Amino acid sequence: MTFIDEPWDVACYQQQYRVVPLNTPELLHDEGAKLQHCVGGYTQSCRFHGSHIFSIRQLDTGKSLSTMEFRFLASHNNATDIMLVQHQGVRNSSPSDESKKIQHLFYQHVLKTPHVRLKKIKEQQAARLAKFEKNKKNNEAWPVDMRESFRNLLDGFQALQYIGTPGSVCQYADG
Repeated sequence: MTFIDEPWDVACYQQQYRVVPLNTPELLHDEGAKLQHCVGGYTQSCRFHGSHIFSIRQLDTGKSLSTMEFRFLASHNNATDIMLVQHQGVRNSSPSDESKKIQHLFYQHVLKTPHVRLKKIKEQQAARLAKFEKNKKNNEAWPVDMRESFRNLLDGFQALQYIGTPGSVCQYADG
């Protein structure tokens, strides 16, 4: 769940634009490829750390112009305390004046989102982050004897060995 579920259309400078929520790993990856920046790697930030990412596109062509990342302010309980983390154009360039204006209009639109929905989004994010942190704590490294047993088991499998590197993949398991 994010601020908007469907694309939001807006007119700006006598042009039509669309703000698209990037709410799947595939959409994030595609946006990163189109604009040649790193948003494709933001799945974890969205899922566990509260990032909400949107693409600003030309309505008629669908061309991506810029990408925005928003988050709730962590230190506040007010559901409408939302901040712009970053807004990037192609290859992390500054967004155009049109994109900056659309960003402002979109932010105003988000602030009109019912507080109940924003509060629910914030609560879902907190629950996902808590679960992530708990799982991270519970998945500490295997004990040494288990790693050694696993290493011995896999050491003979040729398919698991690095090509052109002496030894097996198991030698690199501990970093």
